[in-house]
Amino acid sequence: MDDLIIENQTLMRYEGRGGKVTVPCGVKAIGFAAFANSDITEVVIPRGVETVDFGAFMGCESLKRVHIGYGLASVGAYAFSESGLESVVLPASVKEIGYCAFEGCEALKTAKAAGVKELGATVFRRCNALEELTVSYGCTLLEEELPAGCKLVRK
Repeated sequence: MDDLIIENQTLMRYEGRGGKVTVPCGVKAIGFAAFANSDITEVVIPRGVETVDFGAFMGCESLKRVHIGYGLASVGAYAFSESGLESVVLPASVKEIGYCAFEGCEALKTAKAAGVKELGATVFRRCNALEELTVSYGCTLLEEELPAGCKLVRK
């Protein structure tokens, strides 16, 4: 894993050529802009990673799939903004999603955030292809901020 720079259980920077990346066990956080603008296509975030920081995957236009293990608690502001994600399932352990976390994900069609209690208006801004958003019954959000035609499902 020479292409991953890890310090004090934080993945600080990715220096690889793209493709599928698996974050190693023992990492607790994915740091500020760690993968920003890289050519990764898929990422596996294992159980035990607690935080995805500000802009961690920002601008990763080739990123189509993300697999997130239980235990992730926080997705930072702009974490996946302007990425190529097509769908995202956040485990119930995620309690906080920062502003604009998925802003401008033009290919994003489905999103599930079952554990989040509050979803800010900007989280899915400019995700015009978003067809379905699944949240918990108690989640507060401004439905009028969702893209036109987006179905809101409460579970």
